[in-house]
Amino acid sequence: MTFLETELINPFFYNPLINKSQEKLEFLIEELGDLFGIEKSKISPLQYTDPETKNYIKFPRVFKLKFRDGTLKVRSSDNESEANRLLERADFASSLGVPMSVPLGRKGRFSVFEYLEGDSLSSEESFKYVSTIASVQALMNSVVFGRELDERVAFLTSKMIDDCFWYLRDKGVDIDLLKRVESNLDYLNIRATFDHQDYGIHNIIIDTKGNIRVVDEEAFGIIPLGYGIVRPVYGRINYRVVENGNPEDYFNSWDGSLRDYLIKNLGSMRALFILRNSVRRFMVNNELGARNLLEEANGLK
Repeated sequence: MTFLETELINPFFYNPLINKSQEKLEFLIEELGDLFGIEKSKISPLQYTDPETKNYIKFPRVFKLKFRDGTLKVRSSDNESEANRLLERADFASSLGVPMSVPLGRKGRFSVFEYLEGDSLSSEESFKYVSTIASVQALMNSVVFGRELDERVAFLTSKMIDDCFWYLRDKGVDIDLLKRVESNLDYLNIRATFDHQDYGIHNIIIDTKGNIRVVDEEAFGIIPLGYGIVRPVYGRINYRVVENGNPEDYFNSWDGSLRDYLIKNLGSMRALFILRNSVRRFMVNNELGARNLLEEANGLK
């Protein structure tokens, strides 16, 4: 593996048990004001919320800083090393041609991006943009790595699966649901690619020129090929891109062999998604959401 490939691996994806820092808003704004030399009144948090998650996401990590000569988007990290890795992944995504905020650099533990004016994409509007949204993900998935990185990603994913099962058993999750998830994971075929692990309409905006733009730069990175497709196809209605959860509507942008791989492995990736994201919901104390997601295992083959 090259140094760049190592840096592009998204550590947060493979450790769903991690608790991201939850710093109080007033402390973050004070730090931003001092670091960027800007009045606190010119700093505002940017945070997507939906009815299910709004009670569990209380500490924004992304901010809008309004200067006299322009506006910046700034994302906080726990430390400078984490901010550097985030920027490496964002730079790589930008170099591929992903429509997004341009990465501008780092200041302390904060990564700095171009601020994009735009509106959130509603679920009704998203159906008009299916082919465009899918083509952006297909562009990311066109990145192919060597066998060594495939094996590394397979190892990291296997460890994550073990950690998730251990955690959910400790939570007393229905054993039959876990067995159904586990049986679908038996067919997991891991290939590494570059993707956005939280790809969906909640992380897409329409800019002032009517073009889609991808946000949440923290979510870019090397993950298992096919995982990133689960949310736009099967996610909650305010995340989903495809109407009625029909994956065939989403795959026209991928070439034949890659499309066949994605369709063949979609059930296994959906099982992985259910496993990983139920843990994430438990971790933010959204127990009802976690158990509702686990119930989707009944829809697996």
